[in-house]
Amino acid sequence: MEILEEFYIFIPFAALLLWAFRNELLGNKPGLKKTLWVARKTVVMFSFVIEFSQLLFHLGTFHILDLVYNTLGETIGGLMYYVIYRFRHRNE
Repeated sequence: MEILEEFYIFIPFAALLLWAFRNELLGNKPGLKKTLWVARKTVVMFSFVIEFSQLLFHLGTFHILDLVYNTLGETIGGLMYYVIYRFRHRNE
């Protein structure tokens, strides 16, 4: 169950992060590669900070697989954002 939680929590996180900071992170016309790269880079850094702080403060356990599942969730979230963005801006 924990695996699914790690995966599912980063789907909306990545999509909402890209939506909220689109101009700052992606520019005016985001491409698929750029969208996935920016989302992956941001989420990996964020996930690493979470995992490292768990290790540092003994608040949880550090798992490499958590980083992997967070990255997979981010990929789905970034892809969802890109599809919705293209659908909404298809006439531009």
